[in-house]
Amino acid sequence: PDLGDYGDDFAGCDTNLSLGFIYNSTSSDADYANFGLTPPAAGYDFFAGPAVPGLPTDTAIIDLKKVGGKKNLPMTSFIYFAAGGLHSDPTLGAYEGTNQWYNLLLGRPPRPPGPPPPPELINPATGQPTHFWNSGDPVTGTGWVDGMIEPAGDRRLCLNSGPFNMALGDTQEVVVAMLAGISSDRIGAVQVLKFYDGAAQNAYSQLFDLAKGAATPKVNYTELNKEVLMEFETDVASVSAIENYSEAGYKFEGYNIYQLPS
Repeated sequence: PDLGDYGDDFAGCDTNLSLGFIYNSTSSDADYANFGLTPPAAGYDFFAGPAVPGLPTDTAIIDLKKVGGKKNLPMTSFIYFAAGGLHSDPTLGAYEGTNQWYNLLLGRPPRPPGPPPPPELINPATGQPTHFWNSGDPVTGTGWVDGMIEPAGDRRLCLNSGPFNMALGDTQEVVVAMLAGISSDRIGAVQVLKFYDGAAQNAYSQLFDLAKGAATPKVNYTELNKEVLMEFETDVASVSAIENYSEAGYKFEGYNIYQLPS
């Protein structure tokens, strides 16, 4: 993905969300600045990875139906490669490029092409081998975040899921979402993106059978000099229904009252 100006991008992943994302390395992006916008963040998520046999208690989502005894694989590795960077594009027009792609699918550096595949990359934040590159959190600045190994640039992302077996004629359904978020700055955009992703994943996991929310209360208003009195308790049945609301894991927490400038 090219996030506005392609030359100043960072990549990252969130293993809890199965999310791979792109965000800006600087506070301003030339393309978005033309519209008076701060740089957004964008990403891709496995809402439902390939379905594989699971435990009797497991459930997979296939064709928007829940199927017992199977499970959806999450993102099992994440890598990036950078045009002209330390880990650059696989070689085109040669069989060694096929092996390089296979290495990337395993979450390993593309070169040397092998076989056997090269060893896993070392996470610079932990010193341990990993197949999830840039798995730190840009919001908190913890872990391996992009920029620790090479400078910003033109990033390509690979979100991988597997392994799984397929026979000739078999089919697999993989559901991938593309999301974006924008905030007051480039790091806030990552935070918004992750929030949207969690909400969207929850909607998919619930097969879009979502909680409707509590009803709007019946309120009596009394206008006074520079103030308004609001009274909620007249309709006892309505108040009881609202404040005892519980649906799909959501419960009533309180009332929101908004005042407009006028």
